[in-house]
Amino acid sequence: MSLLRLTHIGLCVSDCERSLQFYRDVLGFRYLSELQLAGEPSSTLLQLPDVELRAIYLERDGTRIELLHYPVPVIRATGRRAR
Repeated sequence: MSLLRLTHIGLCVSDCERSLQFYRDVLGFRYLSELQLAGEPSSTLLQLPDVELRAIYLERDGTRIELLHYPVPVIRATGRRAR
């Protein structure tokens, strides 16, 4: 299987503002936009009831990253791999 195109990398973060400051101010990524979603159809797509999501899009040298923060549901790190 060959990779045709990589559009972005999604990173789950626990603190949007802190993560944004790090990627923008320390690593030099440029802020592009952000998106906030709640409920359907995101809940069905992610298989998480009543989900809320904030996504921040950044770019540097053609590499785009997406910082993903889920205020709802509250998920605590367990050390186990997520779905």
